[in-house]
Amino acid sequence: MKRQRKKQLFFRISIVLFFLGSFLLLQGIWDIYTKNKVYHYEVERKSFYDVSIKPNVFYPESVLPSGYFYPARALDFYEIEFTYTFQGNMDTEIEYDYKVLGDLVGSVENKEGIQKDIWIQNFTFVPEVQIQKKKRNQFQIHEKIQVDYNFYNKLARNYEKTYGILIDSNLKIHMDITYFLSLSSKFQPVDKKQDKIEIIIPLTRTITEAKENYQAKDSYDIDPIRKEGIEESIAGLCILVIAFLLLSYSVFKRKLTEEEKYQRKLHNILKKYQDFIIFVSNQPEVSGLRKIELLEFEDLISIAENLQTNILYYKERKNKNYFYVVVGDYLYQYVLEIKSKEE
Repeated sequence: MKRQRKKQLFFRISIVLFFLGSFLLLQGIWDIYTKNKVYHYEVERKSFYDVSIKPNVFYPESVLPSGYFYPARALDFYEIEFTYTFQGNMDTEIEYDYKVLGDLVGSVENKEGIQKDIWIQNFTFVPEVQIQKKKRNQFQIHEKIQVDYNFYNKLARNYEKTYGILIDSNLKIHMDITYFLSLSSKFQPVDKKQDKIEIIIPLTRTITEAKENYQAKDSYDIDPIRKEGIEESIAGLCILVIAFLLLSYSVFKRKLTEEEKYQRKLHNILKKYQDFIIFVSNQPEVSGLRKIELLEFEDLISIAENLQTNILYYKERKNKNYFYVVVGDYLYQYVLEIKSKEE
């Protein structure tokens, strides 16, 4: 009975653990697929320019499109547009600043054929602008400037004239962007990012062509520090294994050995019918009595109850037990022993 009660208890515990483990496992799987998002963002860089030319008899247009070679003496102004676009996959706090600068760089070629800068002069087209945005997943910067080609070309020519050397001069105009992402604590910490869109305008040449010096697009991923849901999934799986083991113990019956069956039956008889059974140390004298062998102990109990007498119990050896009821010239006997494999 104790074994049966233990199995019932284990069965109830296994059911509770099954629901708990299933909940944790499903919750963990849900978190893995919904809460472990990588912060992904892309940046796109664009520039565009038109070239205004001086009045002349060769070009009917006053503005020439980008991407062509131009006679330097015909150039008047460059109209340059910079566009920088940031796009993330989730909202966060974004701080960024930008400015548009120009570097007039003069260089010469050394003996190895490598260009070496010998003169740099800096200019500011757009002073630094600082912006902060909360709960946003994108921002865009758009700036348009006008560059007086002749002004910077004359500076370079004057340098050559002053020092009596020929230099290769370029005006490098660039929009510098710095941004910082205030992501939640579950993500890897992010340092400030710096970026740039640059256009190079050659000076001191008879023919000129502006060139873009940047990559059009980039994408980045920021991983979470801790993968959510994995620990819950592992815990749920372990609990389910324990629940299965307890359920197996409580539901599936193990086949008993012949000795286990014998011990269990003997224990039940001695416990259940202890009021009827008298233990004797010697086997009773049965000569002259008619012996009747009974196949079931319950038959011997029925006889004892009907006659209101006791049952004598004698253990002959380790695994052989005799139970007797003597009535007149009759001896009713039940023998309990381990059955042999042949039986």
